[in-house]
Amino acid sequence: MRVAGEFWGGAEETEQLVGELGLASRVELRPGYVDADDVPGLFTDVDALVLPYRSVTASLNVFLAYAHRRPVIATRVGTVEQDVRDGVDGVLCAPDNIGSLSEALRRFYVEGEPERLRGSVSPADASPGWRSYCAAVLATASS
Repeated sequence: MRVAGEFWGGAEETEQLVGELGLASRVELRPGYVDADDVPGLFTDVDALVLPYRSVTASLNVFLAYAHRRPVIATRVGTVEQDVRDGVDGVLCAPDNIGSLSEALRRFYVEGEPERLRGSVSPADASPGWRSYCAAVLATASS
């Protein structure tokens, strides 16, 4: 497993948890900014991009995964719920719910499912989600 990108509260807590759980040999942490040239390498040997957001308005990470032909396992938050087609090019679960995330991972790893989902992934048109996001921001700003 690889965890890459900015850690909102710092990576120390995650590093400690990985160590306490004895997962240091199975979890690669890459905290901090990821240069655009390094992004393709993050996807070469992974089955899916997992986005267990508790809340989010929108995320380009879904489209990044699709551009690299990887399915997405994500929570039903923000525009992510519209961007990931549950059972088609990814698996959706409830936010802030460990049981739901665990079930989504089990669904994903049913024999043959990762390959089937990957076969349905295609680069997405991000514009509908961003139009919705911008409309929501503008509506909030004018309230």
